[in-house]
Amino acid sequence: MLDSGCATHHEKLVQPLTYLSGAEVVLFDAVGTLLEPVRSIPEIYAEVARRWGSRRCVEEIAQRWPVALKRYELRGRKPQLFGPCPLPAETFVATSETIERARWRRIVLYTVDDVIGSNADGLFHELWRYFADPDNWRLSGVLASLWDKLQAMGIRVGLASNYDQRLVELSQKLPPLNTADYVFTSAALGYPKPHPNFYREIEKRTGRSGPRLALIGDDRKSDVLVPRSRGWLSLWWDRQSQVLTGDVEGF
Repeated sequence: MLDSGCATHHEKLVQPLTYLSGAEVVLFDAVGTLLEPVRSIPEIYAEVARRWGSRRCVEEIAQRWPVALKRYELRGRKPQLFGPCPLPAETFVATSETIERARWRRIVLYTVDDVIGSNADGLFHELWRYFADPDNWRLSGVLASLWDKLQAMGIRVGLASNYDQRLVELSQKLPPLNTADYVFTSAALGYPKPHPNFYREIEKRTGRSGPRLALIGDDRKSDVLVPRSRGWLSLWWDRQSQVLTGDVEGF
C-alpha cells in the first residue's frame, strides 16, 4: 500500500506502479524490506548461544547486538576484523565475502562474549547458517505482490542489499525471489550501501542509469536519497506502517 496524502511533487506518490512504470529495472533491499527474520535477533542469538555454553539472556543480547553492529560497521572507519592490525588502507570501506564473514564473526562474538575457543567457532557457524535458511525468514506480502506486478509489466526485478552469498542462496529457494533477474550484494559488488561505488557497480552491471533504475528499501539514506541523487527512482518502505512512499521530508 502507499501513502495516500496529497501529492505536491514527485516525492508524494499515489501509486507505485505508475511511478515505477518508466523504470527498466526495479531493485529491492532485502533485510528490513522484503525480508524479516521469523523471530527476533536477540531471541535467536540467545537460543543458539545457550547450546554453546553462553549465559547471556535475551535482554543482554538485545543491548549488546546494536552496539556490535555499530562497532564493526564498514563505513566511517576501519573496523578491526582480523586481529590487532588494522585493515590495509585500500580496503577501507570496501568489502568482500571474506571481510563480511570476518565482520559478522566479530559481531556475533562481541554480542555473545562469554563463549570462547572451539565453542565460539561453533556458535558463529550455526548462526551464520541459520540466516541462510529460507525457513527462518518471512516475506513482506505487500512487496512480494508488487514484485509480481512489476514482472507482469515486463520490468526486471532483483535485490540490492548489504549482504553476502547467503542472500543468493536464499533467493534461489524463496519464491518469488527465485525469479529475480539480479541479486546484488555488497560482498560481491565490493562496497556497501551507501558508498557511491555500490550504485556505480549496479549501473555498470545492468547497463542502465538514471530513471531506468529504481530502488525500494527501508533506509532513507541508502535506499532513497543516495540513489535519487544519481537520478534513480526510489521509494521508502516504512516498516512500521507497512507503507511505501517517496516522501523523505524532514530527513
